[in-house]
Amino acid sequence: MLTQDMWEALNEGWRKLDSYDVAEARQQLPGLIDWVKTRAMTFRGAADSGQLRNEGHDFLRTGAALERAQMTLRLLDVKYYVLLPETEVIGGNRDHYQWTSVLHALSGSRAYHHVYGGAYTPWQITDFIMLNRLFPRSVAYCYDQLAYRLNRLSGWHDTRGKAHDTVQQMVVGFENIDSGEIFRRGLHETVQTGIASTDRLAMEIAEDYHFG
Repeated sequence: MLTQDMWEALNEGWRKLDSYDVAEARQQLPGLIDWVKTRAMTFRGAADSGQLRNEGHDFLRTGAALERAQMTLRLLDVKYYVLLPETEVIGGNRDHYQWTSVLHALSGSRAYHHVYGGAYTPWQITDFIMLNRLFPRSVAYCYDQLAYRLNRLSGWHDTRGKAHDTVQQMVVGFENIDSGEIFRRGLHETVQTGIASTDRLAMEIAEDYHFG
C-alpha cells in the first residue's frame, strides 16, 4: 500500500527518465545522477513518514537493506580491482584520495570523521564501511536490519525459512571480526564472501516468500 507521496515520487521519476534518450542522458549525467539521488531520498522520506508499518513496509526495508549491502560490497570490490593501478603503492597519495572517494560515494565522510577523527587509513575506512553498526550504509548495519525485518516477517507469516537461519549466521560472522582483521584476512576474499552470502540470502528470501 503506497502512500500518495510515495506514488508521486515514483511516478515523477519514471516519467522523467522515460523522456531521456541515451545521448541526452550521457550529456547531462552529473545533473541526472544528482536528481535521481534526490528522488530516491524523497521516496524514502515519504515511506518513513506515511507508510503503515505492516508486512509491506518490512518487505520494502528488507529490499533496501539487501541492495545497500550488495552495493557497498561491490563498491569495495571495484576499489580493490579497478581504482588502484598495479604500479601504485597502497597508502600513497592516489590511494588515499580513492579511499576517501569511497567514503564520499557512500555519504559517509562526516560520519567517519566523527568516529576516527582526521586519520584516514585504508583499514580504518574498510572497518567503518564493513563493520560499523551505527552507519546506515555499512554491511554490518544492513545485516542487522535484515535480521530485524526477517524476524518481523516471520511473525506476520508465523513461519521461518532458510533465509532466517542464513541471516543469523551472517550477523554472527560479522560480530566476530575484530578491527583491522579484514585486511589481515584479505579484503578481496572477505568482500567476495560477503557478496556471495548476500546474493544467497536474496535468493532464499525470494524462495521463502514465493517471489519467483
